[in-house]
Amino acid sequence: MMLRLTADPTLSIIVPLRDGDELTEGCRRGLTLNRAFDPDRELIMECGGNAKGLQAAALNRGIRKATGRYVIMLGADTEAFAGIFDQLIDHLIAHPEAAYAYCGYRRSGKLSGVCPGQTFDLDKLSWGNYIWTSAVCHRQDLLDVPLNESPEVERLLDWEQWRRLAIRGRFGVWLDTIGFDTSFKDGDISLRDDADYAAAVDAVNLAVDAERKSCP
Repeated sequence: MMLRLTADPTLSIIVPLRDGDELTEGCRRGLTLNRAFDPDRELIMECGGNAKGLQAAALNRGIRKATGRYVIMLGADTEAFAGIFDQLIDHLIAHPEAAYAYCGYRRSGKLSGVCPGQTFDLDKLSWGNYIWTSAVCHRQDLLDVPLNESPEVERLLDWEQWRRLAIRGRFGVWLDTIGFDTSFKDGDISLRDDADYAAAVDAVNLAVDAERKSCP
C-alpha cells in the first residue's frame, strides 16, 4: 500500500509487514504526530511474508518505490515520538557529510530500557550495534547499497547495513535524543536465545568482509 499526496514528497516512510501484521496503536499515533499523512510525506507499507529474509526484500521494494529525497524504515510496532522525523531530517541537512541521521530509542516489554545511542564510531560499530533501525537516510545511499536479503543476516539486518554503508564511506550522524519506543514480545527474533544469534553474527561479519573486498 502506498499513500502519496504530492508528486515530490520530502520523506518516504517505509513500514515492512509480516503476514497478519497490523500497525499498533502506538505506531499509528506516531505516524499522525509526525505528519505521515501530510502532503510532503509518503507512506509505503510492504508485506514481506513470514519467511526469513523477506523483510529485507520488502524494505528494498519500498525503497525502490519511494520518491522522497529521504527515507525512514519504521516497524509496525514502533512508536515515533512527536516531531522526531523533522528533527532527524534537519540534523541530516545540517551534516551534509552524513548518509543518515539516527537517535536513541526506548524499549518496552521483555527487554525494557533506554538505548541512547552515541556519536558515530566505526570501531565500536564493528563490535556491536548502537544505531536504531529507524534512521532518516538519503534514499540514494540505500539504492546504491541495498539491504542484504540473505536470511542468515535478518536478525541483525540493521547492524549489517550500517557497517556495509561505512565501507562505502557513508557514515551516520547522531542526534542526542530519544525518538522512538519499540516493544519486544515473546517470539520476536531479537529475543531468541539460541545458536541462530551466533550464526547471524558470523553471517554479518562474512557479508561485511565480502563488501570490503568488493570495494575498488
